[in-house]
Amino acid sequence: MQISWSAQARRLSGAVVATCAMSLAPAHGSDEERLVAPPAAALNILLISIDTLRADHLGAYGYTRETSPRIDALARESTRYVDVLAPTPWTLPSHAAMLTGRHPWELGMRDRFATVPAEAPIVAEYFTAAGYQSAAFVDETSRGWVGAERGFGRGFETYRHLPEENGDHRYDAVRTADAVVSWLENRDPSRPFFVFAHTKSVHSIHGKDKTAGRSAYPYHKPRRYLERFASDDDLALSWRHPEFGVGGNYLRRLNESIAFGRTDRTAIDPERLRVLRALYDAGIYYVDEQVGRILDVLERLDLRARTVVVVTSDHGEAFLEHRLLLHKELYDQVLRVPLIVSAPGRSPAVSREPLTLMDVTPMLLDLAGVERPPLLVSRERPERFTYYRDREGYYAESYSLRDDDWTLVWQRLGGEDEPFEIELYRSSDVGQERRVGDESARASEMLARLQGILRRPPQLSGVPIEVDERTIEHLRALGYVD
Repeated sequence: MQISWSAQARRLSGAVVATCAMSLAPAHGSDEERLVAPPAAALNILLISIDTLRADHLGAYGYTRETSPRIDALARESTRYVDVLAPTPWTLPSHAAMLTGRHPWELGMRDRFATVPAEAPIVAEYFTAAGYQSAAFVDETSRGWVGAERGFGRGFETYRHLPEENGDHRYDAVRTADAVVSWLENRDPSRPFFVFAHTKSVHSIHGKDKTAGRSAYPYHKPRRYLERFASDDDLALSWRHPEFGVGGNYLRRLNESIAFGRTDRTAIDPERLRVLRALYDAGIYYVDEQVGRILDVLERLDLRARTVVVVTSDHGEAFLEHRLLLHKELYDQVLRVPLIVSAPGRSPAVSREPLTLMDVTPMLLDLAGVERPPLLVSRERPERFTYYRDREGYYAESYSLRDDDWTLVWQRLGGEDEPFEIELYRSSDVGQERRVGDESARASEMLARLQGILRRPPQLSGVPIEVDERTIEHLRALGYVD
């Protein structure tokens, strides 16, 4: 059964619908104003976003290390999508794509001060209007990349920032899972739910001296998780450098040094990169356990058979496969994300349909039987355009365009005056391992198309947010600022 908006709701929002910029509010008020309640058989929706998780580090996507036993088990009973791209390699605009169904370039999200435009509804607004309970638990501050003040809280009845607003940004998936479990145990059982859970426990962190009570590892988890993937000798490796600093800052400043040509990336010790991957994998295993906890409570509360579970990510992570570390580039290691969809009554499958994170919102509405608004009604397959912009003058800026046969990357590293470089790859070359050097006509044609996209003005634009001291501290803890 498909859940529709009532005629009254359509009248109330008709003018906005006509401009494809509908804003829906939770059901409230008189009986005449209240939206149609969902049927008792409506499916629940649980969307889990694991920040910085690259698809090819999950067993379900071919990884040989056991980083994700619970997610892998879920994937075996799900539809696993193997060709899903993030539109950008960082959290703010990618989550905007995931939760609005719109490309962030269209929404004017082109630097770290961006917000989700008020005219671009968040998926929770559709669910709340359809009578769902809606709750979000995000590993951010209120002005962080997925913070409520960025526009992501619209439509949610509950929007909690985790860790709690106490200045101690530990990015702990255990806290996120605790909050989700508690909410599920205390929800209104008479209504279906939409829950969004987000964790940064795979993300790199700003390192501090161990004597100050916090690890100097770029990716840090309790030692028993690190020891699953790294030896004692590995864990004794220092991540301190007199120029680059400690932990996540070590990686960020090393990136800058490579981008400006002061450090040769080929001189980085391969053993150090091997250990770095091991530390990263420990974070995946840590989060995987917490995903398992949430799945277990669904079973215990007899909700699993009536709940759609979706596991995905906003972007991946690089380990010098190309030029840089972390997530500053537009290659598959950073842009390909997992998308695992477990829906009651659907048989396991593997889909090779090319998708992007913009497909998540319409997919969730379809699975729940909630009518798509006019804006998200099926249209032609959008261009697979990706971009990376942090702010004016930043040391990395890149744009990419893909079609069925080719991938073009156009990027600048170093100072603002550095020229953009063109790279061309066959689309069948997953990971962009073999650069094509003899297709200048093809590169010129794709670059012209790409530059045409860049000239398009934004369709919408959010109000820039002031980055206050608390937000700066939050970004510093993640290694985004000094």
